[in-house]
Amino acid sequence: MDRINELAQKLLSLMGDLDFSGDERALDSPEIALEVGARYNREYERFEAMEQERKERILNLMSEIFAIMVQILAIRQYGNDGSTAIRQVLTDIAGQAEVKDRFNRRRNTAKRALETTDLSAEQINLIMAGVIDEIPSLLIDRFTQLYTPYQLLPLNNTQSIASVLTDMLKETERADDRTDN
Repeated sequence: MDRINELAQKLLSLMGDLDFSGDERALDSPEIALEVGARYNREYERFEAMEQERKERILNLMSEIFAIMVQILAIRQYGNDGSTAIRQVLTDIAGQAEVKDRFNRRRNTAKRALETTDLSAEQINLIMAGVIDEIPSLLIDRFTQLYTPYQLLPLNNTQSIASVLTDMLKETERADDRTDN
């Protein structure tokens, strides 16, 4: 976890004052959700205005943190079956009561927002069933697809895990050294 903390500190340093934090009230109010979305858009525009190298380092750090965390979770819980383990970890997370509750609150906010439009009840139900309700499975599928190129290595003990993570860290440090020069 020290490596994840180290990467997170680097990430926060590179991001500066960018703020993508959420607002719990946005779950219950379409108006606040729109305000948060507008702030996210402004922050994303600021991110896009950054120099390309800095943006790439931010995205690479985020990817590395995610990859380490997912690999550790998948190995601990489901063994070494690559994308199947990743899919199972993400499915388990999506199935947690708190995650379901947050999704349902966002779903209800989206439905209330759609109800303020000229769409019929039938059209709203089609959008809800065909798009909104599919978001969790789409995200799980997409994350699994994104992670597949990084297939989990067959690791049978903590020494193997340590050696793989050490190699990953060395490569990251080499990359950091190259970009710092």
